[in-house]
Amino acid sequence: MTALLETEKLTDAETVAFAQYLIEIAKATNEYSSPVIEKALCRVAERIGNGLELSQRFESKKVLHVATLLRSYGGHTQLIARWMRFDSHYCNDMAILEVSSEIPDELMKEAQSRGAKIWMCEKQGAIDRALWLRKLASNYEYVVLHVHHPEVVHVLAFGTKLFKRPVLFMNHTDHLFWVGVSVSDAILNMSTRAKSFTAKKRGRDDCFVLPIPLDLTVAPDIEKDRARRQLGIPNDVKILMSCGSFYKYIPISLKKSFFWLILKTLFARKDVVAVIVGVRPSSLIWATLKKLLRDRLLLKGVCDHHELHTMLIAADIYVDSYPISGFTALCEARMNATPIVAIDTGFAYYDSLLDSCVPFDGVEERINLLLSSSTNVDGAALLREHTKIPWVKQLHDVMNRVPKKHEIWEISAPAADLQALDRTLYYHYAGQLMNLSLLWCRIPRMHKLKVMWIFVKNSRYTVVAVLLSMRAMFFKIISL
Repeated sequence: MTALLETEKLTDAETVAFAQYLIEIAKATNEYSSPVIEKALCRVAERIGNGLELSQRFESKKVLHVATLLRSYGGHTQLIARWMRFDSHYCNDMAILEVSSEIPDELMKEAQSRGAKIWMCEKQGAIDRALWLRKLASNYEYVVLHVHHPEVVHVLAFGTKLFKRPVLFMNHTDHLFWVGVSVSDAILNMSTRAKSFTAKKRGRDDCFVLPIPLDLTVAPDIEKDRARRQLGIPNDVKILMSCGSFYKYIPISLKKSFFWLILKTLFARKDVVAVIVGVRPSSLIWATLKKLLRDRLLLKGVCDHHELHTMLIAADIYVDSYPISGFTALCEARMNATPIVAIDTGFAYYDSLLDSCVPFDGVEERINLLLSSSTNVDGAALLREHTKIPWVKQLHDVMNRVPKKHEIWEISAPAADLQALDRTLYYHYAGQLMNLSLLWCRIPRMHKLKVMWIFVKNSRYTVVAVLLSMRAMFFKIISL
């Protein structure tokens, strides 16, 4: 399908729209980058913005953080807020591409206390946003990308030799396909596993490891007994907790699912209550489980970080979301001295979590072991590399090694072998292949029958893919 991008038959707007569609369906493949898509977007980047005046001078010690979208919850926004709080050596400003973003109070307070600016893009369309970002970013010494994986604006903004400032990419979605490898002067991976994955699957072995920053001083000062009382759970009951957005629990099969794991655990142990945070309690599958388990299953939607930490303190054990892992939540559980079970799905777990990784088949045994013992966890010692002083040192070491002038990097075709992670994500996202309606909304001015023929002719997926897609869509529907 990428052959169409190499024909030069498309307008700039059509090239961008088709690239966006390809990025969406790439979720159902075992590919994580595409030299063809990146080169097509960089060609557009070179053509747009003729006459745009870029600043030839930059303000020293100033960094522009670029995000697609911010929410008042989740680890993504927390990472940026902690970066701003920890790194007082630089002034860290913020550029946000989506006006629908929710800027949390914590981030706003950090910006105000440090005199940092938050820029909100009001432009519509990827090309106009890219030109706005290119002009703004030319005033800064460094640019750090925290963009979401379907984003293309950063490639259009920095995929040209006219832009001179070094660009760093925070690889917070190492498990998904994304573009930006060719415009990143440094790729910051959150673990050693992720660095290896970037080299193998994205063709860049000149990257770095920078773990997420964690503030161990922000946990609420509350005793375990009091935290349990707030949840209405007596002291003689064990609390199993998990946290994650609803999509992280969408199963790849009924028996190999988080739902089945909860059912087996709670049916086997009458002294255990499960607290699940971040899901949609009204969804068909969670509502059904609630009717089966009644008071032994406590479902919470989105909550603030103070409430989350209170529940983590009350918990006796924290179990990772599955099949999509939640690294930040695991770290926050460990930060609150809660024993954790990290389910090894092939994801690039943080180095500080590898000691707790077990395959799915061993999760039930590990849960029973931890519930039956009173394990004390020294969270501060295990998470030391994430704390302020060590983290800032790692950050500055990386920034001192980044090229001082922006380049467009050549990337090689990635390895195409199938790993455990690939299998997990293929089944999870196979339903995307059937969503051909995306062609109509993303490629409004193109001959649609021709594009559909290209899609069908080049697809590697046959009847098996259709069946897997139908199954994936069924699991997604019951989890919504």
